[in-house]
Formats: sequence, structure tokens, C-alpha cells
Amino acid sequence: MRKVLNTGKKESCEVTFVVERDGSVSGVEAFGTNEELNNEAVRSVLKIKGNWIPGEVNGMKVRGRMKFPISIDFTQNNN
Repeated sequence: MRKVLNTGKKESCEVTFVVERDGSVSGVEAFGTNEELNNEAVRSVLKIKGNWIPGEVNGMKVRGRMKFPISIDFTQNNN
């Protein structure tokens, strides 16, 4: 993982993308307050090798939107 700016607090972002009918990924975006974390999240999704399994409706492959959160806690505990 590349260096993400350590802010000393909890950071989060939400990643969205589309799994196409052929299993490829498109439209990868990340939304959050830490731009470095957003960029790393997008880079990580794009780096996944192979195809995803597309959704199906009535036996037909369809595009599907994926959305998931990422959280990282940069606070330090000195216990």
C-alpha cells in the first residue's frame, strides 16, 4: 500500500464502481475527506486482477453497481 497521509484521526471513504455484464469493472470512484485515501482506494480496486461475477436477473447477466466503505484509524494508542 502506498503512503496515505497520516492525519492522526479516523479517516473513511466510500468506493463505488460498476461490474459490467462481462465481469469487467468501470466507473471507479471514491468519496471522502482524505484525498490520498480516496486515490489509494481507487488504485486498489483497479489493481484487482481477473473479472468479477456479474449480477443476474431472470438468467440474464446485468450490470451491477457496487458500493462499500473503507475506514482507517490513524489514532495512536500508547498502552
